[in-house]
Amino acid sequence: MAETLTERVYRMLREDIVNLRMKPGDQISEVKLAEIYNVSRGPIRNAVQKLQQENLVVVKPQVGTIITPISFEKAGDILEIRLLLEPHAAEIAAKHIQEEDIEFLEKKFEELNSSEDREKLFETDIALHQTIWRLCGNKEIPNIINGYRDEIQRIRLSTIDLANRLVPTVTEMKKIFEALKARNPEGARESMYAHILNIKNAIEAVLNINLE
Repeated sequence: MAETLTERVYRMLREDIVNLRMKPGDQISEVKLAEIYNVSRGPIRNAVQKLQQENLVVVKPQVGTIITPISFEKAGDILEIRLLLEPHAAEIAAKHIQEEDIEFLEKKFEELNSSEDREKLFETDIALHQTIWRLCGNKEIPNIINGYRDEIQRIRLSTIDLANRLVPTVTEMKKIFEALKARNPEGARESMYAHILNIKNAIEAVLNINLE
């Protein structure tokens, strides 16, 4: 079934917000968005209302509609949840990984090596995490993490921008994969923990805050 105009505008606007093509805290206007997406103001208004329900935009009296700023207090809470869940998932996944899983991830990392751009980075990151979640045997872990998917993406992009973490992130991901490939549960757990902790430390270092 083809998507409606409102659905298309909502999808494009949502992607622009989540991927920081529209910056947190920026003010947006229906008139300008209508020009950007080449549509009337009606679909824009409907899309913005839906995004407001998802807390991706907020309407402030006498200010207007703005992209919801990233809450680094919330970021700390999300990272704490990830530190509790994802190292455990990686540990279990290392015990159950199969050759086809290794071949799949190896291909993703080979593609990443040839470009090392953001799109390939995030594509590989998603593939790595989804493989771990599938292999860990606990369906609730991805459900919980996916509930924070949009904010995790915005935090991830902000972290890379703030601390030039593109190359370090690739290195950390490779360590996780190598531990999985070696079927090393302890190494997978430790590598995943270090990866998430480094995101937390990068935010704290650049913004001079404490996310405890």
